[in-house]
Amino acid sequence: MIIIALSPIILIILTLSIFKLKPITSYLLTFSTLIIILLMFSLLSPMEIITASYEGLLCALWPICILIFSALLLFNIAVGEKERDLLQHYFSSGKNDELTMLMIVLGIGSMLEGLAGFGISTIIPLSLMISSGHDALKSTRAILAAISIPTTFGSMGIPMTSLSSAIGMPMDGILKPTLAFGAVLILFLPVLTVFAYNGTFAIRRTIIADIAIISILYLASYTAAGFFMGQAFPAIMGGLSITIFIYRRNGMGKKSIRAISFSDIRSFIPIISSLIFLCIPSFCPPLGKMIGKAHITATFFSGNTPQQVTFQLINTPGMLILIGTLTGCIIIKKKIGEISSAAISTIIHNWKPMANMCLVLAISKLMNYSGMTAEIANELIGMTGRAFPFVAPFIGTIGSFITGTNTSANILFGPIQAQAAIDLSVSAGFLASFNALGASIGKIICPQNLILASSVTEEMNYGKVKPVFPIFIFYTLLSSTLCLIFAY
Repeated sequence: MIIIALSPIILIILTLSIFKLKPITSYLLTFSTLIIILLMFSLLSPMEIITASYEGLLCALWPICILIFSALLLFNIAVGEKERDLLQHYFSSGKNDELTMLMIVLGIGSMLEGLAGFGISTIIPLSLMISSGHDALKSTRAILAAISIPTTFGSMGIPMTSLSSAIGMPMDGILKPTLAFGAVLILFLPVLTVFAYNGTFAIRRTIIADIAIISILYLASYTAAGFFMGQAFPAIMGGLSITIFIYRRNGMGKKSIRAISFSDIRSFIPIISSLIFLCIPSFCPPLGKMIGKAHITATFFSGNTPQQVTFQLINTPGMLILIGTLTGCIIIKKKIGEISSAAISTIIHNWKPMANMCLVLAISKLMNYSGMTAEIANELIGMTGRAFPFVAPFIGTIGSFITGTNTSANILFGPIQAQAAIDLSVSAGFLASFNALGASIGKIICPQNLILASSVTEEMNYGKVKPVFPIFIFYTLLSSTLCLIFAY
């Protein structure tokens, strides 16, 4: 049964990395094969397959595809040739590319992940990197490495809040071990991001001291924010601290500011407006709670264990960006025809990533409802026994690889980790924290991140981003070793 359960994951990996099929071809093949397997082994009825797939389609369209559309529409409207030249001047005015890269992908990316998540931390920094003249492939590799561990506390701490609810444990019991052991992973993050960007395990001597300072500064602010401010702030404060440091250290201050006039930044008003709208739910909780009431809750799966799915109509990053974009367009008196043309162009040029996301979420729902995902984790528990803590982080990586989100991985596998902790007389919060860390590590290679990157740049596959795989393996082995050593 474990081979059957693993078959969709194996097929995705083989078709994308070995056979180098286009993502949409790979996911269509996997989706079709999965349906045949489910019917052949009577894991789901035809109606259950249809309703599970339909649920995956809707969950992909909202909030993920609306996010892709809104973020790309924003940049299509706000960033033209003139603005790209300005960004290139601003972000390339530093003393070296590596520090500028770290400011964008780890600094700004981490802040965006902490504030909103849901792919914004991939799409926006990657757009900034490319717009400012950085190589698309190198930038993609850097994004995959950088926006990994910070997703543990992404979206104002939603993954951790979900994990706490899933295992029925107070936040404090999960937060402290996650911060403590996550600190080891965070310490390596800046240098590993540089390795991913350059595609080689080497670093120039002239920036070693700066990288060391950035690592310590990010670690200190990230960890302190978690301990003293709670699960919503580590990624935000970590990103903010190193953005300020690199901005000052890399000589990107007065010269760049003097080169910018109001007419230059006028077209960026929709971006500023969108960021303001994104922050409203977090920094104005009453208003966030009010707009959160506009939602639809429904059940789609026709089987015995359906999940209630809630669609936030306004309080979702994609919709907030869209509202902010349109508000900014009104402020700068953008013509309706220009907005419509940009919207149509965005859909035409990016329908493949959106279709890919729909297929991946459909595959995820079919695996979840058929019991294949739980089978993978349960088999690992049975096979490893007392050595289970060594594979606990790996289970988290499976969750985020399949679902694309830390939140889903924590909800899916958190209870399994908690049950294993009871059987092994280990702290449930301890194993759950490594599930969360493992889920973050899995983001380095999850298909959804490649899809999001492909929506901004050329189509990406695993063959093009090979330098991130050693980073994934290093992080997985490091977290597994830590979990086994400190479990008993």
